[in-house]
Amino acid sequence: MSSVLKVDEIQNTGGTSALTIDSSGRVFRGVIPAFMVSYNATWVQLSANDVIPFNVDNAGKFFNHGGHFNTSNYGFTAPVTGLYSFLFNAYTAQSDTFNAFGPFLNGSLVNTGTTYGLYVQSGEDAAADHSVSYTFLLNLSANDVIKMHATSGSDIYGHQSRFGGYLIG
Repeated sequence: MSSVLKVDEIQNTGGTSALTIDSSGRVFRGVIPAFMVSYNATWVQLSANDVIPFNVDNAGKFFNHGGHFNTSNYGFTAPVTGLYSFLFNAYTAQSDTFNAFGPFLNGSLVNTGTTYGLYVQSGEDAAADHSVSYTFLLNLSANDVIKMHATSGSDIYGHQSRFGGYLIG
């Protein structure tokens, strides 16, 4: 026996729309915790374990849906327990040949059970500007805080660097 539920919208008891289904069958959720931020600076030298001070969330295509990214402490605080997707892009290697960056969860480099944790590095024989990028998924508990850090002495061009994320579910 099967049942069919025909609704256009699902709301919580306070009347806030949680899900909307349009006539084509597309499902839309309400505000999804999500952010895309940048760093308002040119070249900056970071020491090992320095947080990258991403501080722009409202210019151009940058955003902070739900207000869970803090541009004062440079971290994203998970509003609810769930699976989150993150992206990181750094324009780097102006005056050095090795740079490394990684996410810190509640003050510590994310541990993947390996010696080095979760991070991305760049290196070459001669200094030349380039970008490093990666995406990663994390299961977070409500109130966990994620920040991006340099994991070694590194340089970064803030205007061309990004940090973003969103709740998958």
